[in-house]
Amino acid sequence: MAPEICTPVSARFFIRRRYGVATKELGKGSFGSVMEHRTFDGRVFAIKNGLDNSKETVETMVREFVFLLGLQPHQHVVKVFDLIKGPRSVHLCMESCTTTLWKLLRRQRHSVRKLDRETRLCYWGQLLAGIEHLHQVGVAHRDLKMDNLLIAENGVLKIADFGSSTGSVYCHGLVGSETLTAPECFTSVKYASLPVDIWATGMILAYLLMDKFPWQSARSMDAHYYKYITSESASRKSVPPWVEFSDVENNGEMFGILSTLLDPAPSTRISVEQLVKCVEVHNIQVCSDENVVLSHDHRAQPS
Repeated sequence: MAPEICTPVSARFFIRRRYGVATKELGKGSFGSVMEHRTFDGRVFAIKNGLDNSKETVETMVREFVFLLGLQPHQHVVKVFDLIKGPRSVHLCMESCTTTLWKLLRRQRHSVRKLDRETRLCYWGQLLAGIEHLHQVGVAHRDLKMDNLLIAENGVLKIADFGSSTGSVYCHGLVGSETLTAPECFTSVKYASLPVDIWATGMILAYLLMDKFPWQSARSMDAHYYKYITSESASRKSVPPWVEFSDVENNGEMFGILSTLLDPAPSTRISVEQLVKCVEVHNIQVCSDENVVLSHDHRAQPS
């Protein structure tokens, strides 16, 4: 059945008939909630429920649905099925995943079983593959964060939440998490859209390597960011100053890549096309739907 925008008299009845009953909550945010639904024959879906039926909520979810329908299917981009607009509610049905990258990382901090370096880089490599797919057709996500990176049961990462995405070369305004927002978004009325994703990808890599973000905001008022932009590393000549020696010792080659991702100047920031050609990136063992790397095991644990 082809994806469509459905306008039933009763959204609740339509969802129950086509997608089964809600079994648990998968996530919650400013938009509303995401519930897991199971059909009687065992199929599993995720349904994103808008917090309200306001014009802004409906427009955002319709934009996300239409945007994803316009993309060629890709294993690292979440798949959508239907947008359901009821008289008093709006719902987006998509494929179900077990958890998010953020939940997985937060949970393992208090676990005996830690995510090893190869597993973390595998997740980042999967993210990069998804971004490459988007950027090849001129699409910028604009709200990349680990809450929006879903992990399927087999460990495959899916990029989700395309409500702020654009196909325009330039964009404006602030969207998403401040911590992962590129510096030009704070200082320019209009800025190139694709480099914004590259910056966020770099911030995610930094967290995966060190279990922390290097700064809270890419603005000069942030002391850690100010130290970064006034050092040689900001011009991609050295390892960033906030990197500890033990981190460099274990991940030296990746920190060289990190400074190219976190170039404060969007005009010279590395592109995804250049990035995937780097030897360090090419050597990352990445899992996919067709290929599970046996040297590491990152099958998602239930949330």
